[in-house]
Amino acid sequence: MKDSDDNKRNSNPENKIGKDNDYNLQNSNTQNERIRQSERAVERTLEDTRSNINRVTNEARREVSKSTEKMKQYQEDSINIINNIANNYIESQKELFTSFSDSITGNNTNRLRNYPQASWLNYYSPERFAQIYGENVNTFTNSMIRYGNLLNNLTISNMNYFKSFLQQMELYSKEFSETQEGQR
Repeated sequence: MKDSDDNKRNSNPENKIGKDNDYNLQNSNTQNERIRQSERAVERTLEDTRSNINRVTNEARREVSKSTEKMKQYQEDSINIINNIANNYIESQKELFTSFSDSITGNNTNRLRNYPQASWLNYYSPERFAQIYGENVNTFTNSMIRYGNLLNNLTISNMNYFKSFLQQMELYSKEFSETQEGQR
């Protein structure tokens, strides 16, 4: 008799609805809990990402002063190297002119004055050679300094271009975010 009573209870539509409702309610609660857990996990992940981004950007800010100092040091080193090259060149030319001058102005000076063909010495005198070399060294030094400045300006220009690129990307990301919010 008990089996038939159980069968009656199970066959009773009201009993089935109650059990189905309980099952659906439990299933719905479980699904809602899973959704909340997923939302919390996504939120945690996004906050961790934001934290990492903030940490990395703060580290990058600290590196800016180091990079600025390195760039300044690079520029000063370049200028000093160019200066040393020019000074070494001048020193070697000084020695060359001294030996050249000694060979021309030595015992031959009195003999060369008697010849009209010796006028080439006025044009090709050690002083004239020194002047030509001095002009060449100045030109070389100025060119190297200008080249360094050109490289620096090119670097700054590229940095300015990259900055404007990032600013444009920032505007696009804001517009995209606002568009996404408007669609919700």
